[in-house]
Amino acid sequence: MRAIFTVVTFITLLNVSQIIQAEDSPLALVGATLRVKAPITIDANRGDAYFQSGQRVQEVAVDQYYPNCNIELYSLSKSSRKLEADTFTINRVTEFEVYPFTGETTQPMATSFNISSSSQPDVVKLTCEHWESEINGAAEFLTLGQIKKALGSNFSFR
Repeated sequence: MRAIFTVVTFITLLNVSQIIQAEDSPLALVGATLRVKAPITIDANRGDAYFQSGQRVQEVAVDQYYPNCNIELYSLSKSSRKLEADTFTINRVTEFEVYPFTGETTQPMATSFNISSSSQPDVVKLTCEHWESEINGAAEFLTLGQIKKALGSNFSFR
C-alpha cells in the first residue's frame, strides 16, 4: 500500500511540475498577444530597440549573459521614428541556440516571437536571449518569467 501511495504521489508531483513548466514556457504563447503599453523611439538608421532588467538600453550596453530582448522592425529609416503603443498577435514562437565556436563554453539561447499588427506592419519580431554555459549540457532557454523581467512593465502578454 505504501508503495502505491509513493508512486501516485510521484506521478502527481511530476504532472504538477509539467503544468507549471508549460505555463512558464514562451512556446505556449502562439496565438496570444504582446501588448506594448507606451511608445518606443527607434533611433535613426536602426531597426530595433533593446531592453534589459525592465529598462530600455543601447545595444552596446546589453550584458549578454543576462536576459535581454529586442523588438525589431522590418525596415530602417534615416530619421528616428516611434513604435506606437499597440497590441501585436504572436504568430510563431521559436527557440534556437547558436552553437559556439571551437573552444567557447557559452552560447546564445534565444526565443523569437514573430509578431504582427495591422496598424504597424513594419514591426515583425521580438527576440529574447541570454548566453548560457554549454558545459555539462547546462544551457537553458529563457522562461516566460525571465522574458517579462527583461521587458519590464511597458510590455505584457495575454
